[in-house]
Amino acid sequence: MTEIIKKEVVLVLSVLLLIALGLRVYDLAAEGLWNDEAFSVHHAAEVSTTLVMQNVAETEAAPFGYYVLLHYFGWIFGYGDFSMRFLSVIFSVLSILILYLIGTRLRLSIPETLLACALMATSMLQVLYAQEVRLYSLFTFLIMLCVYFVILAWQENKAWYYCWYGFFLLLAVYVNYLTILLVILFSLVLLFFYKKNRSLVTRLLFVHVLVGLLSLPLIPMLRQQFSHLNDGLAQALVLRHLPPFLAQLGLFFYVIPVLLLFSFSSLIVILMSRGKKVLFKETQLSDRIIFLGLFFVGVFYLYLCVRPLHLLGLSIIRNPITHSYFLIRHSFFLAPLLYFLFARLIFLMRSKQWKVFAILWLLLVNVIALGIYYHEPTRPQWKEATQLIASSSQEQPPLILLDSAGISNTFLLNRYYPGNFRLVKLTWDEQWDKIPIEELVKKVQGEKDFWLILSKATVTKEYYKEVLDARYERISSDEFLSIAVHHYSSVTRKN
Repeated sequence: MTEIIKKEVVLVLSVLLLIALGLRVYDLAAEGLWNDEAFSVHHAAEVSTTLVMQNVAETEAAPFGYYVLLHYFGWIFGYGDFSMRFLSVIFSVLSILILYLIGTRLRLSIPETLLACALMATSMLQVLYAQEVRLYSLFTFLIMLCVYFVILAWQENKAWYYCWYGFFLLLAVYVNYLTILLVILFSLVLLFFYKKNRSLVTRLLFVHVLVGLLSLPLIPMLRQQFSHLNDGLAQALVLRHLPPFLAQLGLFFYVIPVLLLFSFSSLIVILMSRGKKVLFKETQLSDRIIFLGLFFVGVFYLYLCVRPLHLLGLSIIRNPITHSYFLIRHSFFLAPLLYFLFARLIFLMRSKQWKVFAILWLLLVNVIALGIYYHEPTRPQWKEATQLIASSSQEQPPLILLDSAGISNTFLLNRYYPGNFRLVKLTWDEQWDKIPIEELVKKVQGEKDFWLILSKATVTKEYYKEVLDARYERISSDEFLSIAVHHYSSVTRKN
């Protein structure tokens, strides 16, 4: 009987992994890269790891681990959109397997654990970050491995598990600086259990100290990145309508949601470890209350899929989470805890009927969210914009005026334009001066037609459009997601 159950579990888990893989591979390269992905591919495509690390130090707010791995992955499989994103797909699918292993070690029931895996497999956010050339899926995978080996060390107290925990924790540090925050908060959680298991806590804290020492080589890069990226960030955040008192935090502003969510997560872990009835008293939570809670969570989640979130005039999420890469990405590694939490709540229900309703509701929410994500554009449409220019230009190669807002847009234009073009870079950064009118007019003299591409990321877009509208005939204007394309004729001037 046990052998049959194990085979059934393996079969169900295998099906979930295949579903997860299918959802993540589906339309993987249908949309082009967005700006942060462009940086990732640009770094990875360098000829050496030295140049990869140099680029990361100059433009990223993370260590070089993911980008070096992506560099070698691209060297083997190519630097196309599909292959670059597939690395994240791999780690996203493997994370579901680790979630199952964690659930079994937490002594959750098999149905609870499989339900948590099903929620993770079909989660829109999991699919979104699995289809992105960024570090978040890898970081989540590493953190989950750290949690798994901590649990093993706690339960069996074998030196081998401490070694594996330290190894994956060190890898996580070299992938994302947020690991440092996790180590600090995790150490505080461990101290809570010091009297209960002094030997275990002392060894784990020793591992943390050792990982900290091995992470010291990152300090020069961290200082360089902080100095470069934090310079002028407060002003840029104000321009994005963030209140000045928060904008003054600079890069530390992005840590706020992680601190809040991780503190909440740590509290849940502590309470759950003290026994299920400490966190969930069955006498106080009726089936209807649990279902209503899950229902409103699902409704709120679907609302965020189609609308931004504003609270007291503050933009918490600037765009729907189906294409929002603002603050939620920095807390993404905490999402697996929610799947366990939802599964545990559902299996606290006494009625099988309510359990079925709750499971179907959460899966329906995931299906609806995925439908929104798959059928709505979520990334800047450089493919569509460049195809329009290539098919409609009178001049070959066409002259393109790009209000670039940094090197990523230039990289994306070069990546997706099907042929040759002549490029004039306008304002490079939001803080740089605009090109004088005389110089701009000089650049388009003698052209039959030319194009102006304006990125949503810039604050100077109206300036160039107004200058050109006042002097040249605008043939057409097309709006794409995060990109505006204007076609001008320099032959016929306006009166």
